[in-house]
Amino acid sequence: MTLAENQRQLVEQYSEYVVRIAKQVKRTLSPNIETDDLIGYGMTGLIEAADRFNPSMGANFSTFSYYRIRGAIYDGLRVMGSLSRTEYKRQRFDEKASMYMETEALRPQSSKKTAPEEELGNMAQKVQRMVTIYVTSLSDKDIHGIADNDSEKADDRLLRLQLYEKMRDAIGKLSKSDREIITSYYFEDKSLEEVGKGLGLSKSWTCRKHARALEKLSDAFFALIKDPK
Repeated sequence: MTLAENQRQLVEQYSEYVVRIAKQVKRTLSPNIETDDLIGYGMTGLIEAADRFNPSMGANFSTFSYYRIRGAIYDGLRVMGSLSRTEYKRQRFDEKASMYMETEALRPQSSKKTAPEEELGNMAQKVQRMVTIYVTSLSDKDIHGIADNDSEKADDRLLRLQLYEKMRDAIGKLSKSDREIITSYYFEDKSLEEVGKGLGLSKSWTCRKHARALEKLSDAFFALIKDPK
């Protein structure tokens, strides 16, 4: 059986999986967005996942493809440009979180049993990564503009601004190459493929460099929160 046949079988086997994910995303969006469009974007992600999947890495295909499918759906939504501000904010976070988790799913998995303390540490670390992605995904309107809901408390807006400023400080602590990836991807709203082209890197290599840069940023960000001096 050739690799192409393996890929084709994965696409056929997981096509209904794409439909379920597309319907899941659809429930969070405006009624005017067609489910069939989301399925089409998701199928593109499934094909990409089948092409990139390497079973020798120990990753589960359903886990790996889930993030690529969601990422492709949000890529398509971004191109459509028909999202409300609230939807766009959610989309920015979900798209970038999915991209990071997709890269994580490609990491070699250890066959050793993980101790409960280590499991908790890994879980806490992932939560910190998601918080980092959320804060860096906020736009200037989210930080300085008027909220969708005027009842939002001033204290909440101030806290968001303070977190955003700490994130900017943390970005300043990164190396030039890591800072360029983070700035281009989160603040200039470029895709990782576009970022990679600017750096002369492939998309897969850019994804790995982004994951490492994000982890360094997260460590610096939470260090500033714990010790702001």
